[in-house]
Amino acid sequence: MNELTLRVNGQNHKVAVDDPDTPLLYALRDDLRLRGIADHSALPGQGTSVGKTLHRIEESMLRQEIEAAGFRVVAEGNFWRSPDDTHDFPSYRPTTPVDNFVLKFQKPM
Repeated sequence: MNELTLRVNGQNHKVAVDDPDTPLLYALRDDLRLRGIADHSALPGQGTSVGKTLHRIEESMLRQEIEAAGFRVVAEGNFWRSPDDTHDFPSYRPTTPVDNFVLKFQKPM
């Protein structure tokens, strides 16, 4: 099972991303302070497979899991995008600027 660590309000939470019914995602839905997620981009198709080696996650996979818990993406930030990133090095030891994504969510009503 793949895991993703979300840092919310100063606390780390491990999330099993293979299961859209993960209780933590539903718990996060009730947290009024959850507004968005910023993370380091992995290549399409990598999912969470490079999470421990490159410290990256595939944006579309993360987005799909969060939306499955009922959140709605209301904005995307491209201000941390870096088209020169080859996505083949650890984000914590960059050789070029790292490609990052930012997603702003609205919790279900």
